[in-house]
Amino acid sequence: SSTTSPQSFQAWRSYGVALFDQQQYEAAVFAFDQAQHLAADQTQKVGVLIDGAMTRLRLERAGTAPDILNEAEKALIQALALEPQHPRARFWLALLRIKRFQYTEAVALLRQLTVEFPRDRQVWIQLGNLFLLQYQDSEAMAAFQKVLEIDPDDPEAHQKIAGLLWRFGDYPAAKREQAKYTSYHNDNAGETLRREYLRQHPRLFLTWPWREFGDNPIGSMP
Repeated sequence: SSTTSPQSFQAWRSYGVALFDQQQYEAAVFAFDQAQHLAADQTQKVGVLIDGAMTRLRLERAGTAPDILNEAEKALIQALALEPQHPRARFWLALLRIKRFQYTEAVALLRQLTVEFPRDRQVWIQLGNLFLLQYQDSEAMAAFQKVLEIDPDDPEAHQKIAGLLWRFGDYPAAKREQAKYTSYHNDNAGETLRREYLRQHPRLFLTWPWREFGDNPIGSMP
């Protein structure tokens, strides 16, 4: 029947992606759940399980449901039961562990991902932020410096490094980093051009060197 056709799966998933891009997260969760039921194979099911979990974490940020983390974790565990080494599932599980203050497990997950994807800046940024939470300043500095090796213009890395340099008492270096952050942070035109380029060349989105995971469902625009 048409309700179990691959087109129905793709229609629901595309609908979920469109809703996600519009920040309609509750509706996006429903769409991804419908797509999950229509998945024709393991790859499709794992993909929408992760998309649904990630979208639920967006809902959790808004504080709309007390059990939303449990639902997100259930989806990620289900995805990892199907594909235990799936990198995207492990990335989002690490972020969920951070929300649960399970820092040791989160560090282990992120460190392994940096080995497998050494040029993914999202992983390094999350690892650096996690070290900051634990007051491990030297480790945080090393992680953010890795980000700048990948993308010398990354504004968050410059911002975090500036804060660490202030803490270390290296005020001249901190001021230089702060100036870089300010200039990059205000580069709205450059960010718009980058996004437009990716929209015109969608195949590049999945191979963009520092966007292996990102903060968007697979198929969504950056």
